[in-house]
Amino acid sequence: MTTVVIDRPLWIVGPQRSGSTIFARCIANHEDVCLTVHGKLLYYILHWCDHLNADPSHFRLDEMVHSLRRMPVEGVVSNHEEWVTLVDRVGRSIIYNESIDLVNRMKMFWSSVYYELSPSATVYGDKYNEYVLYLNAIESLFPDSRYIFVHRDPVDTCKSMLRSFSDRPWSPNTMATALVKWSRWVQAWINFRAKIPQERYLEVRFEEMIENPIGVFSQATQFLQICCTQVLLQACRDQVRTPEAFERSENLRWSGMSDEAEDVLQKTAVALGYRIRNSR
Repeated sequence: MTTVVIDRPLWIVGPQRSGSTIFARCIANHEDVCLTVHGKLLYYILHWCDHLNADPSHFRLDEMVHSLRRMPVEGVVSNHEEWVTLVDRVGRSIIYNESIDLVNRMKMFWSSVYYELSPSATVYGDKYNEYVLYLNAIESLFPDSRYIFVHRDPVDTCKSMLRSFSDRPWSPNTMATALVKWSRWVQAWINFRAKIPQERYLEVRFEEMIENPIGVFSQATQFLQICCTQVLLQACRDQVRTPEAFERSENLRWSGMSDEAEDVLQKTAVALGYRIRNSR
């Protein structure tokens, strides 16, 4: 097995129901890109390595593998069971080697899994929305990371969230709580982007991706320093579709949000070029 450390991984993040999955599915079609969609490997590494300074031998790889089996992975992974088996095999060979410091074990574990998926790729990464809540930890581990943040009109995002995740225990159940969640996730990104050079991140507006997919993905390939191939452009044509229509923001009413939270929401929306109004 080849042990490597990937220097400039790519993380595609954004609030749920913002179009990041569609964007990532398209980018994953590029021959030079090794990208998982909902791979979540780094998410679990960050969680399960948190206590290892106290006991470096007690890494629960078995729990990680069990968790990874729960949801299928898209993108470069074509066989889910092979993906889980790869993680288990690489993890066993690296993560328990106490002769390597913990930070490097974490980096080598993630990097070696992705390198084995596609040794010839030039871009390696994962799309998972919740990475937006772990940006500082990711940056500490991979300080030259690149980020693509996908965002969408907050009202459309929240209405889609309420409709799509109504049965999930972690999902908001009112427009007010959905808007607060959107605001927190976006604010986490805004706070983080102020700390890193502009050349290391790209922001993609969902509405622009729908209206001009070729232009958006051409910009993305320039950012990633890869060619804009016909395979990628065809994936854009096949997958990017006009979403469901929602009642527009100016007709929206919500209640149950504190004045402080509503003020943060308005400022956060404006920071990404959106304006919303509570017409109560």
